[in-house]
Amino acid sequence: MKPVLYYKQELINILGDCKNAYVLDYGCGNGDFIDLLLHKTLPKTIFAVDSDQNMIANIQKNFTSAINQGIVIPKISSNPIELKEHRFDKIICHNVLECVEDKLAFINSFKLLLNQKSTFILSHHDFDSAIYNSTYKNLSRNLVHHFSDTQQEWQKYSDGQMGRKISGLIHRSVFQKYAKCETWRLVETEFIDGTYGFLMADMVLEIAKKYSDEFDSIALEAWKQDLIEKNKTKDYYFAIDLNYSVCVSY
Repeated sequence: MKPVLYYKQELINILGDCKNAYVLDYGCGNGDFIDLLLHKTLPKTIFAVDSDQNMIANIQKNFTSAINQGIVIPKISSNPIELKEHRFDKIICHNVLECVEDKLAFINSFKLLLNQKSTFILSHHDFDSAIYNSTYKNLSRNLVHHFSDTQQEWQKYSDGQMGRKISGLIHRSVFQKYAKCETWRLVETEFIDGTYGFLMADMVLEIAKKYSDEFDSIALEAWKQDLIEKNKTKDYYFAIDLNYSVCVSY
């Protein structure tokens, strides 16, 4: 398992026993949670839902066998209400909330999709909380903040500080009496492919080059090379907050 998937497996563990359960992965992306669920447990069905047609096409390509068996059901949707005729035992929604306009209504809508005594996990990285041990301190800070503050062309809405806002939203939602909000500080000490810090470094560099002319290309390459060198000397360090809420339906 790639290191970047460990925290996703931990979220699945918090969901509880998924064997023979009806599971909804809302905002499934390329299917990381689906892959983990199929290998660790055997849910009755997994609804793989995303608003991006390309993501659903990837699901159809990568999980053909499970789809043919009726275990994985891919669907395009941009609103949970569109699934209101279905009921689920387990729901996970990860790194989706920042892209939604009415976040409270979005959260509340999942109540309609849950069976009694079922679990809904809402989680989001707080991108603006990310830190690197970098020789280029100001550049490192500015790159993270720029990434967090940039709305990409595919996003109608964005919020790089979404993670820290989950608790407040949940405590104003229909789940307020039956929810627990937590924060994980994800820490990595290796800068290698498959780690989240490695992935995020590539993302912040891509966004800096694409959406801003304030960053010097030579400085950007030096920043990444510095992380590579720190990894060689065991001085590399990366951390980011992952905020999540466990909501129960009664």
